[in-house]
Amino acid sequence: MMKNIILLFFCLVGIVLFGQTVATPTLTDKSETFEQDLKGANFPGGNDAFTKLVYSKFNSGLIDCQDQDIQRTMIEFIVEKDGTLSNIKAIGANGSLNKEGIRIVKSITEKWQPATLKGKNVRMNFKQPIKLVCQ
Repeated sequence: MMKNIILLFFCLVGIVLFGQTVATPTLTDKSETFEQDLKGANFPGGNDAFTKLVYSKFNSGLIDCQDQDIQRTMIEFIVEKDGTLSNIKAIGANGSLNKEGIRIVKSITEKWQPATLKGKNVRMNFKQPIKLVCQ
């Protein structure tokens, strides 16, 4: 008897939960779009120049290849309103590659051109992949 009551309770709760309608958000001013007003952060010389600079400072002798041919990491950081970098971290399986990636990005002294939204400087997340072919 108790099993039937519990089963009935969960069925009714499920019906009530799944029977709800989702409210669709509406835009109050459809002419305003952030894509048109947002200009991303840029390294002097562009992303290719940043990638070349990262790889030119790379010391592959510090990396433990761990019996794998290719090592990868993703360096993430925030480009601040003044063009400096903060919150630098690495996400990857190889700890030594992560440390080297963080070291490289911290050593870069050139300021970025910050992202702008509606003409004002804003902070922006940035990701830089690093790939190392071990030999």
